[in-house]
Amino acid sequence: MVVKPGDKYICPTSHEERLRENGFTITSVINSGKFGVVCSVKQTITTANNTNNNTNNKTSSQTTADIAVKIIDLSKTSENYRKKMLPKELKALEVLRHEFITQIIRIILLTNTMYVFMEKADGDVLDLLQSKPDYAKGLPEPMAKQLYKCMAKALEYIHGKGWAHRDMKCENILVNKEASVAKITDFGVSTSCLSSSGERLLKDTYCGSPQYMAPEMIKNQPYDAMKSDIWSTGVILYVMINNLMPFSPQEINGWLRQPPTNASIAATMKSKSSTTSKDCLDLIGKQIDVNLANRISIQNILQHKWLNN
Repeated sequence: MVVKPGDKYICPTSHEERLRENGFTITSVINSGKFGVVCSVKQTITTANNTNNNTNNKTSSQTTADIAVKIIDLSKTSENYRKKMLPKELKALEVLRHEFITQIIRIILLTNTMYVFMEKADGDVLDLLQSKPDYAKGLPEPMAKQLYKCMAKALEYIHGKGWAHRDMKCENILVNKEASVAKITDFGVSTSCLSSSGERLLKDTYCGSPQYMAPEMIKNQPYDAMKSDIWSTGVILYVMINNLMPFSPQEINGWLRQPPTNASIAATMKSKSSTTSKDCLDLIGKQIDVNLANRISIQNILQHKWLNN
């Protein structure tokens, strides 16, 4: 059955009862994908209270919270997803806890369905760009700066833990209604980048979203996943500021025949971004750098003058 955003989610009766016992009531669909859906949830939180410190006179109170759930139909997933990708995602969610990373509340497995309950956001960066006519040509730089700084702090934490996200894109940057807080989500293709001895490992899995991928990933050669994350965050910042992608699919496909140069990339970005400040373009250029040795680190991003004016 095809479900659309806003539809009431029909949960199997046995699942619905078990979830209600744990305080979760699934309401409507937020969005859907190949393996499952993301829905809104009402969480009922019961708190025990003691009256006058008398343990024999206990009362309880209930509050509700609006959260979300990612529902994964494991029967529709591949063996590779179940045995490799999903365990990695769950491990990342267990290890990575930060104020600017979407937090997992609970995971419940019922038959072939996994329910991952998490914080709920008001939308992602693309939703924000489409929310007002004033944003048709991009977010105001002060707003973009605030959101980008949240994302960069989270990525510094992720890299500091030895992990890479590998699917940094606007849809995976969730924002609140006031557009003052951004959080990274969806760790489905994330990976640990360190060996048991602490050495940085190169990766060879082709993954992520092509328009955000660094050239070294597109060429399907071993790559430094942390440096590839940096390229992707540069693309995100460019989209925030301009409300358009820096490179078309045709341009990216052309990189397989003719690798891009920093000069060609700078010319493309400049032609599409006439109102962006010099400092912001400088930061984007330092991230979208084809020379891996020169590509800026996440620590230096946070020290860049555009973020600290």
